[in-house]
Amino acid sequence: GDMHAVPLAVLAVGCYVVVGWLGFKVWTSKAGSQRALSHLLMIGIMSVLLSLGLAIFSLVYQGSVCPFCAVLYGASLMLLMGGLLYSRRSLKERLGEFKGAFLSRDTLTHIGLFLLVVVVTYGVYAGAIKPKPPEISQKVVEVKTEGRPMLGNPSAPVHLAEFIDYGCGHCRELSETLHELLETRADKVKVSVLNFPLANCHEARGSCYIPRAAECALKQGAYPAFSKHAFELGAWGLEDQKEKLPPVVESLGINTEDFNQCMEDKETMERVKRDRSHGLDLGVTGTPTLYVNGRRVSGAKPLDQLEKLVDELAEGRTP
Repeated sequence: GDMHAVPLAVLAVGCYVVVGWLGFKVWTSKAGSQRALSHLLMIGIMSVLLSLGLAIFSLVYQGSVCPFCAVLYGASLMLLMGGLLYSRRSLKERLGEFKGAFLSRDTLTHIGLFLLVVVVTYGVYAGAIKPKPPEISQKVVEVKTEGRPMLGNPSAPVHLAEFIDYGCGHCRELSETLHELLETRADKVKVSVLNFPLANCHEARGSCYIPRAAECALKQGAYPAFSKHAFELGAWGLEDQKEKLPPVVESLGINTEDFNQCMEDKETMERVKRDRSHGLDLGVTGTPTLYVNGRRVSGAKPLDQLEKLVDELAEGRTP
C-alpha cells in the first residue's frame, strides 16, 4: 500500500550519476579511460534511442513535448556526440569494442552504482510523497453543479463534486472509490461530476471526445451506466476511442441517431468547456480535484477516510 510507481526521473538520476562518474574516469585516468569511454558511448546510444521513442510517444499520444523533456533529449544527443568527438574514432569502431566492454568487471560496478543510486533516490522520493490523510479546506466556494451528472441520492446531505479527465488514471481510481462510497453511504452522499480535460480539448489527444460522449449519454439519462465505461475509453487515443465508442453506446440501449447528432452539436463541446472554465475560476489546476459541500479536499482519498469524512459532515460535525 505504501509502494509507488518508480518515476522516470528517479531512473534518470541513476543514469546521470553513472555518466558523471564515467566522465570523471575518462578525464583523470589514462589506463581506464578507453573502457570508461566505451561505457559512456553505450549509455549515450541507449539514451538517444530512448529519447527518440519518448518524443514520438509524446507527439502522437499527447500532442506536444514538454520543454524540459526536449532539453533532456538534447542533452542525450550532446552526450553521444561529445563522446564520439572525444574518442576521435568512428562509431563503427566503437561498436566493435562494446562486447568486451559490456562483459568487463567495470560493467558490473557501474550497474551496481546505478542501482544503488536509484534505490536511494527512490527511498527519498517515496518518503516525500507518502499519502497523507485527506485535508479539507475551511474556505467554502460555490461549485456550480446544476445540469451536471449526479450519482446517488439527490436529497443526501453531503455533496461531493469532482473535476475529472477521463484519460487520467488517478481520476479513475477516485471514481471507483466514490462508487464504493455511494454504496456504503447511500443515504448520506451524492456525487456530481464536472469535466476538466487536461489537454484543453487538444484534437490530437482527443481529450474532449469522451467528455462529449458523456454529455450525450447524460442527455438520454444513461450517464450512470456510461460512466462505468468512460475511463476505459478515455485511456485510448482518439482513433481508438472513435472505434470503441459505438459498441458501448449500442450495448447501453442509447438512441444512436440522437447520440451522433449530439456529438456533432457545438453546444455539447461548449458544455465541456464551461465546466473547465468554471474549474479554472475555482483554482483547479489538475485532476482529480474534489470538493465536499463546497470545501476542497486535498491529500489521499482512501475509502475509509472518505467514509469518516461523510459521517462527520452528515452528523453536523466540522472536520
